[in-house]
Amino acid sequence: MADGILKVGQITTSSGSGTITLGQSGETINIPSGTTVSGAGANTPAFLVSNSANNTGKTDNAYTKMTYNVETFDTDSAFDISNNKFTVPTGEGGKYFFSVTEFLVGDSAGCVDSFVNFYKNGSSGVAQSGNDFDFGNYSPTFSAVLDLSAGDYIEVYCKVNTSSGTWGQYAGGIWQGYKLIGV
Repeated sequence: MADGILKVGQITTSSGSGTITLGQSGETINIPSGTTVSGAGANTPAFLVSNSANNTGKTDNAYTKMTYNVETFDTDSAFDISNNKFTVPTGEGGKYFFSVTEFLVGDSAGCVDSFVNFYKNGSSGVAQSGNDFDFGNYSPTFSAVLDLSAGDYIEVYCKVNTSSGTWGQYAGGIWQGYKLIGV
């Protein structure tokens, strides 16, 4: 067949099931800029939220749910900004990548240690800690891949142990997540 452009609305196998192969080993398949990828090949659902205000007065050495007031994008309306939860939509179970960066500060004293935790369905799930260090403020970045089913929800909780007093989630924190493809 000569080089050219194939214009079709849909490609299916002649039998109605099986594998369709695009290209062969050593070839590159180009998806032009501006093209929208949907279905199984898209990293969706996906979201990015942040907080633009200081949330101070959090109880020392106790897990507290982090709050976000700015939604940059949410492809499937899966992040509820009113309760700061990501819920896996129907039919979208699978492996998800999550990353959070917070700006944690002792309101009136230095911080001794901190913990960042992804809660799954209201229970402590995957945690990162930074122990045995003395600091005035701390910006932990924590990432995890979680295996989730439709209806599962994820929240971010942090705990900070200060040398005295309370602590805060200061402006500038972000939380993002998306479904992984191919795994």
